[in-house]
Amino acid sequence: MAVYLIVESKKGISANQLRRSLGVTYKTAWYLSHRIRAALREVDAQLLKGVIEVTKPS
Repeated sequence: MAVYLIVESKKGISANQLRRSLGVTYKTAWYLSHRIRAALREVDAQLLKGVIEVTKPS
């Protein structure tokens, strides 16, 4: 869910907004946002290419 929120946000999303949206602590939201952004910056991020389907748990 965090990946979806980050990549779908036009102007970016703060750790505080992630915290509210996901219902986690600020520390967790901050850690997630930094790790996801670092993964998106990687040159050889083969797993993030192409069509990626995300489903919401029921």
